[in-house]
Amino acid sequence: MRRILALSAIALFAVEARTHAVPPLITDDPGTAEHAQFELFTGFEYLSQYGAITRHMPAFELDYGVTDQLQLTLAMPCVSTQGVTGFGDVTLELKYNFLKDQKKLPDMSLTFEWTLPSASFKRGLGNGAADYFIHVPVQKQWGWLTAQADFGYTVVGEPSIDGMHEARKNTWFIGFAQKYQIAKDTNLLSEIYWETGDEPGKSNTFAASVGFEREIVKDVTFQAVVGRSLREGAAGGPDLRAYVGLHWVFDAPWKSKEGTSDKK
Repeated sequence: MRRILALSAIALFAVEARTHAVPPLITDDPGTAEHAQFELFTGFEYLSQYGAITRHMPAFELDYGVTDQLQLTLAMPCVSTQGVTGFGDVTLELKYNFLKDQKKLPDMSLTFEWTLPSASFKRGLGNGAADYFIHVPVQKQWGWLTAQADFGYTVVGEPSIDGMHEARKNTWFIGFAQKYQIAKDTNLLSEIYWETGDEPGKSNTFAASVGFEREIVKDVTFQAVVGRSLREGAAGGPDLRAYVGLHWVFDAPWKSKEGTSDKK
């Protein structure tokens, strides 16, 4: 009985990070980094839900363009929650941009994310089991307006302590977002998203976010977003989610060498 109570308490305060997307929004976009180019996202994320506060200090994601249409991603936050600090679960992602934005067709990608149980579940820093997220981000641009949608399904692993398993449910995710350019270097951002609960009896998430991004120097963009649940009593969470960070685009050291070789 004591083990069951301990497992339930750990599950309550474990990091809620089922859906992973390119910061600052929850809804992903189909874009990929250019060939031999890196994109670094780093910042501070604050999440309040289920009576617990989790901070990612910093949140970290590194993208690399294997080709102009294929991207590899590594993400790993430094987590602070309920007085405990440490590294969170590592997420690896493979994104293939199989359809480019054309006159009548949208930009579309197929994305596979693998969240490894690398962080301590007992300390509330990770999910305690591997998750597999398959989703299809879609995007279409009309002048100043860019519309995005993201549809996905997560195979959720069941964590265990001393042979006791915590029941989990696979989840569905749907997100819609928009980016509106109000100035040469500034975009307004907004999104609305829905995700089914990953535990028996857990409420579904229905939430929204608003924010902006602005390029402060060449290839460096400042991003900020705030959001919360749209359900009564913030059922399903979050009570509050806030993110501020930077997006830096830079070439790999070997890209210039490849360009020189091509000219020869």
